Amino acid sequence: MTGEQTMWVVCTALAMSGLVGTVATIVNRGKSERQKRLRLIEKALDHPQLDLVTRQELMRVLAAEGQDARQAGAEAWGRVRVLGRTLIVGAGWISFVAAGAALLLVESRVIRSSPPAETLWVPFIGGFILMSLPIAVRELANRAAAPADGR
Repeated sequence: MTGEQTMWVVCTALAMSGLVGTVATIVNRGKSERQKRLRLIEKALDHPQLDLVTRQELMRVLAAEGQDARQAGAEAWGRVRVLGRTLIVGAGWISFVAAGAALLLVESRVIRSSPPAETLWVPFIGGFILMSLPIAVRELANRAAAPADGR
């Protein structure tokens, strides 16, 4: 591996680890704040001089907190899925178009230097696969979720 290739691998690894670290920090911060609130409510419920009305209100808040947390988690996961799908399709489209244009120029002899045409087929086909994969997965999920009506 040349020095330039090593630099690209190291930069990519650092960028990915930074991204994972940032996401993990954001997720853990929200989780720890939620846990602090829940511990405070639990501590208040354990107090012996708490009247029935206040205890019921705290239980209602505790149940609503759990429901809100599940709903927020589902919404966040949905946004992550849409972003991931968009990034995959975007990367596939860029790879498909760039490799296709380079392949066209190399095959039509407009460009006579590197890269050889054989090396351009991999990003060309890989880009097409990346573009069509999220669409195919979504279509298969829709078909699996559709009720079987005997057709």
